[in-house]
Amino acid sequence: MKKTILLSVIALVGIVIAAIAQSAPDPGKPDIISMDSLSVKPGQDFVMSIKVLADDTTLHGGKKWVGVGSFCIPIRYDARALKLDSASFEGTIAEWDESFTNQKIDTGFISFAGIHNIAGNDNPVFISPDKPQEIVRIFGRVKKDARPGIYTFELTIDPIQKNAYLGSIDGVNGWKPSFIPGKIVIK
Repeated sequence: MKKTILLSVIALVGIVIAAIAQSAPDPGKPDIISMDSLSVKPGQDFVMSIKVLADDTTLHGGKKWVGVGSFCIPIRYDARALKLDSASFEGTIAEWDESFTNQKIDTGFISFAGIHNIAGNDNPVFISPDKPQEIVRIFGRVKKDARPGIYTFELTIDPIQKNAYLGSIDGVNGWKPSFIPGKIVIK
């Protein structure tokens, strides 16, 4: 019973923080999240990049932080035609050594979310004021029986954090970026 109450409280706190994070105006120029457009044949592997253009400066603990410190990018795709098996932040502007695999469950939904560890003199997750920079790479395959056509990667709703946002280092303030969807053209 105590475990159920604790989990409920944690979920409620996450929802409240997500709601607060959606209410702030962008502190810089409007941010953009964009994805690649690729032409792929049935049965072929692909790598889809998610890029971010962000120039934000926020305050936390009396200190000025340059860059985005928290984010949520929930994406949906057509799982009948596309199979995603992993994602990696390695070698991107996020400079994380994280990679995720999704080899057994492929639901048509993937969400990237994070908040930066503000210990020490660390910088926020990323900054890219002049041109879109890659934040994550998604690895997948077009299914062999996929029909020719255009399949899009679109923003959707994250069950915990709700809408897509880029935010401050403390995760309290967030703003909605523009979004350019990714496309896979199956020939």
